[in-house]
Amino acid sequence: MKFEIKGLDSLEKQLKNIEKQVKKELDGEVRLVAIFNDDFMKRNTKFSSFEEFHSQSPYQITEETRDLQSLVNKELDLFVNKNTNFSNWVKFFEEAGQEYAANKLKKAFK
Repeated sequence: MKFEIKGLDSLEKQLKNIEKQVKKELDGEVRLVAIFNDDFMKRNTKFSSFEEFHSQSPYQITEETRDLQSLVNKELDLFVNKNTNFSNWVKFFEEAGQEYAANKLKKAFK
C-alpha cells in the first residue's frame, strides 16, 4: 500500500519564507531604546522612557555596551528592583527582549 501526501512542497516553501522573514526581523544589532520602548517602560517602571531610566541610573549604559554581563552589578540591580517591576537587571532585560522579539515575530507573520 502506497500513501501519497500532496501539498508538502507548498508547506515547505511557506515555512522557508516564514523562516526568512523571522531572521530578517530578528537579525542584527538592536538599540536598547528599541528593546526598552516607551510602552514597555511605562508599563513596567516608574519612568516614561529608557532615556529617563538611564539618566537616573547609577550605571552608565550606552549603545556601545556590548557585554551585557558588564551591566550586572549590585547597584544597578538595586536600582532596577526599586524602580521597576523586576528584581534585577537580567530579569528586566530578558522580559524587555522577549517582548521585543514577540512583537517582531508578530510583524513577520502579518
